[in-house]
Amino acid sequence: MALGRAREAIGRLDGPGIPWFLTPAGGARTEVINAHETVFFATEFLLLVVCSLIAPAVIYRTLWSRQTISRAAVLFFGISLVVLAGIDVFLLRVLATLARLSPSVVDDAVSDSGPAVAFYPLPTLFAGTGINIVSRLVIHHLAGAERRFDAEHHDSIPARK
Repeated sequence: MALGRAREAIGRLDGPGIPWFLTPAGGARTEVINAHETVFFATEFLLLVVCSLIAPAVIYRTLWSRQTISRAAVLFFGISLVVLAGIDVFLLRVLATLARLSPSVVDDAVSDSGPAVAFYPLPTLFAGTGINIVSRLVIHHLAGAERRFDAEHHDSIPARK
């Protein structure tokens, strides 16, 4: 597959022994992909669609549709949103590198700095929402722990005047 050759070219640009997924988004442009291929049919793009649209939609749907939900489930969904945001950013960088190596005009237009920046708000939204969910659970737990501590040690705390 031509995209496999692009990954090999990235490895050659960055030196031997460095896997294609650990390379920076920048690099020299080389013609290694057939003109009829584009990164929009790459496995990474399909993973990006799943991690950016489908998985978060399932998480949000589950959170909103449940009448009751355990703290553990909420914590799991919050951490999942943060992890999905990290995967999205990683896949965006990989696709940007592959697009630079592709001779496709569409790939060039998408990987330019303007349109490429438009893809980052979704991961930012997911990470922010996930962090907010996790921090709310931590704050709620700490407030309950403080109340329990105050109730257990009520006699040993001097009264304020």
